[in-house]
Amino acid sequence: MTEYNDIWNQSLLPDLYDLAAILFYLILIFLVSHYIKNRNIDKNPAYKFYSYGLFASIVGAIGLCLVYTLYYPGGDTTGYYISSEAMVNLFFTDSQAFFRLMSGDIGVDKLSYFTHQTGYPDYLHDSAAFLVVRITTIFTFLGFKNYFTTSIVFAWFFYIGFWKLYLLFYHFYKDLKNKIAFTLLFFPSVLFWGSGILKDTITLSLMSWFLYAAYFGFVHKKNVIQNILVVVITVYFMVQIKPYIIVALVPSMAIWAAWYYIKSINNRVLKYFVAPVILVFFVFLGIAGMSLFSESLGVYGSIEGIIQKAIVTYEDHLRYEQYGQHFYSLGEFDGTIGNFLSKTPMAVIAGLFRPFIWETGTVFILASAIENLLLLAFTVYVFLIRGPVKFLRTLSNEPFIVFSLLFAFIFAFAVGISSANFGALVRLKIPLIPFFATAFVVIFYRVKEGEV
Repeated sequence: MTEYNDIWNQSLLPDLYDLAAILFYLILIFLVSHYIKNRNIDKNPAYKFYSYGLFASIVGAIGLCLVYTLYYPGGDTTGYYISSEAMVNLFFTDSQAFFRLMSGDIGVDKLSYFTHQTGYPDYLHDSAAFLVVRITTIFTFLGFKNYFTTSIVFAWFFYIGFWKLYLLFYHFYKDLKNKIAFTLLFFPSVLFWGSGILKDTITLSLMSWFLYAAYFGFVHKKNVIQNILVVVITVYFMVQIKPYIIVALVPSMAIWAAWYYIKSINNRVLKYFVAPVILVFFVFLGIAGMSLFSESLGVYGSIEGIIQKAIVTYEDHLRYEQYGQHFYSLGEFDGTIGNFLSKTPMAVIAGLFRPFIWETGTVFILASAIENLLLLAFTVYVFLIRGPVKFLRTLSNEPFIVFSLLFAFIFAFAVGISSANFGALVRLKIPLIPFFATAFVVIFYRVKEGEV
């Protein structure tokens, strides 16, 4: 936060008025979620988890609020909220300036719009971060200008995306709805880092909406216009907030589409000859798709740009005063493609399974390390104990699991090679966790049930 907020900032803990607002929203959310569940459960049994998942998300958001008000002296989540509260105050003192900022006309010179009475926002120099502030501002109005209430409403809204991801997996694996509910709706680190006021909550929800709309709109031809609109909107916001998610999504979806069409060919001889052609075609289609976004992706639009961005981010995360003192190293970077790609194995391992138990330094990193250990043990068990042959045979029959693992590996490489700091890593990796963990749950039960 800037020095301006040292004057203006007050305790973010709720008072009695705020507690009444929190109680009001919790009752409202319970009633609405109960209605949605009862309206849909007869035609879709997956809705048995709807309310449970929603309130787990809200618990995660409240947990984040408590940690960043009682344990840590603030962070991005409180920074976004405090900046949004300044925006709400500006609305009542200078509505024209408010709408100019909400439309994206930002810059450090716009601090002149604010006074000590309104408070001073941060992030005016960062369009991606201030977009999060602009989004949060809407929920701050609804949350009666309280950090906790705003976080609850924020979690309620963005849970819709997480639920769409669960429905997408449920579409493919109805018989495993109970098993995959944990990895998609109740995974502890995802609930904690993916429910409160953070970029990660928004982008994970957007990505979930994107996948759901793309699949049902383009493959099932269901509500085509509506789903295309959702795809366009979600892509726009992902590019604005975290463009590297698109870099991980596009090639993974290209392989998913190729695998889907290859699997639909029943003639084994024809499949053998046609599969390479289909695979190459969709790979080039993915490359062409990336080229369409190259200008919007900025530094992520080229290999050279990605390398330089990764190195800059890696060095930035070494700043202990911002991210803590718990680091890891992948060795020296010299800026070449060969050197960059040589880090792949260690970067992927870092993105998937680090911090390890012996690398912990705080209770939160320890919690993540325990979670990582359990995930690693389950991964090794499924791959080795169930057998590599059955593992690969299962993959050949599951295009969506191929996508999930490929996305997880690409994303793990991206965050593993650029994070350097465990404090940042445990938060940045959460988009890959639902896909990676659910993929191994599906493979485990498919092999166990003898379906391959």
